[in-house]
Amino acid sequence: MHCGKLVQPIGTNLENTNPITGVQMKLKPSGTILVTMAFVAAGVISATYTTVQAINYSGFWDARSKITVSVSRLHVETSRTTRAVTIQATVSAANPTGYSGMMVRYFELRLYFNKPALNQTLFSGGPTGDLIDAVTASNPPVGNPLGPRSNVTLILAIQLSSSQSAALQSFEQPNPSQVVGQTSVIATVDSFVDRSIGPQVVLGYETLPLS
Repeated sequence: MHCGKLVQPIGTNLENTNPITGVQMKLKPSGTILVTMAFVAAGVISATYTTVQAINYSGFWDARSKITVSVSRLHVETSRTTRAVTIQATVSAANPTGYSGMMVRYFELRLYFNKPALNQTLFSGGPTGDLIDAVTASNPPVGNPLGPRSNVTLILAIQLSSSQSAALQSFEQPNPSQVVGQTSVIATVDSFVDRSIGPQVVLGYETLPLS
């Protein structure tokens, strides 16, 4: 039997060729190459994360100046049995920017009632005081993230005493549609600068009809 000499095809590395079949074999990357690739990938991920965080941080002060807080609804419920009045105030804080990293700690609401046509007020700071001056035990701290282009909404339940309930019911007569609520609401917003300058306090005012 004549044994021919193995002829190396053009462009083929003989060292990577199977000596029996003449087929070029693919070499697996060495451990050194794999480690190097892993370090490169980690570096790219780290650089990307750092860039994203830097861009996010650069928008903090703009976001801080644009947070708004509002009251969108005042709903009055009267118990059929006790005639006690509960007021549900829908409050919200909004972040119209792309910044992430803030959190609404809690809302505070102050409220009194007004008849603009008659220039009459109820619970406006006279002998009876303000209707509500802080978030009570029934309205615990919120602690919700205020994400990019989003809002945090909460319904504050305000339980009136029997005397306050009677005063409001009398004030609404004879035309409840004349009565509006004058509100001031505060949202306390936490961020990474709390330890140095304290949380941000955002204030808003609304005049709303009762529903």
